[in-house]
Amino acid sequence: MGFTKGSAMITIPAVAAEGTPIICTRVRTAREAAGLTQRAVAARLGIAEKTYAFYERSREPKPARLREIADAIGVDYSLLAAGLHEQRDILEPGRLEDMIDGLRDEIRRLRRDLGLGDQ
Repeated sequence: MGFTKGSAMITIPAVAAEGTPIICTRVRTAREAAGLTQRAVAARLGIAEKTYAFYERSREPKPARLREIADAIGVDYSLLAAGLHEQRDILEPGRLEDMIDGLRDEIRRLRRDLGLGDQ
């Protein structure tokens, strides 16, 4: 899946490296595709570069911060939040099932983090 930057198609990964939240991977990939440094995005957000770097490595930003990051990078929020850029992404064979599985995993993780257990 991806988005167009000028005449180039930028691919946003559907899967992250082990131990890295997918949102972090999407943030990093989108920033790199936009040709921005971590320092530049951090400055646009008014935060320390080190803080921003965590958003690309290990700390999933809360929805409000993710929206700010998307604006700072110049991409659509849905690209970072759900990996969607165009409606056709949902319709690709197997894509919907992959998204549902990913959402189920995310719900389980959130329930576990909130102490609600797996259900």
